[in-house]
Amino acid sequence: MVKFIHCADLHLDSPFKSRDYLSQPIFEDIQKSAYESFKKIVDLALAEEIDFMIISGDLFDQQNRTLRAEVFLKEQFERLEREQIFIYLCHGNHDPLSSNIATVWPDNVSVFSENVETYQTITKNGEEIYLHGFSYQNDASYENKLDEYPTSQGYKGIHIGILHGTYSKTSTNDRYTEFRLEDLNNKLYHYWALGHIHERQQLSDMPQIHYPGNIQGRHFKELGEKGCLLVEGDNLNLDAKFVPTQFIRFEKA
Repeated sequence: MVKFIHCADLHLDSPFKSRDYLSQPIFEDIQKSAYESFKKIVDLALAEEIDFMIISGDLFDQQNRTLRAEVFLKEQFERLEREQIFIYLCHGNHDPLSSNIATVWPDNVSVFSENVETYQTITKNGEEIYLHGFSYQNDASYENKLDEYPTSQGYKGIHIGILHGTYSKTSTNDRYTEFRLEDLNNKLYHYWALGHIHERQQLSDMPQIHYPGNIQGRHFKELGEKGCLLVEGDNLNLDAKFVPTQFIRFEKA
């Protein structure tokens, strides 16, 4: 058995475009909303006693990143470290490796490099887990690195692919590391933890392929509940349950 949280697109300190229309108290709530949502995700991780957390890119907004955001994340990661919960994260187009994060993460955090690599871990129940992924080096990655992901063939355990990119059938102009479902299916993984698209969607159930969406709506085009996926199961069946954690919810009335 394995239990983990999959989230993506934190966008800490992302600017809110409609601030001129808001009262000061509401604007202040919006400024801290992504922070509060991630705190809830960490609270959930501790309450559920998960094995690890996956963050599939865009922790920050490169142009607006602050030291406050880095210190906040370090503090949250340290909360998880005290309970021996590991974090596996990749950097996306909004927070590439070239943006030079100054903060040193605690020892329970593993960051994927610009080349596809694999981290191996063992759950509390002794299940072997293989996590495959890479981080963007620059703010635009149009190269297809899926060929570099190893297949799971010949390896026991649960295999998870981590990818910040664009599904080929998604209608968006921000097309980074575009992929087709066949590209992912060919790797024979049990789960794909995607990031980049802010709308929650499941692309496949065998294997499980998910965009969790962003953790907090940032404007009136990002409506509804936002949060993370709590994933639990074994190599025969993984179940992903959405858990809302947004601090502010945008809806049309």
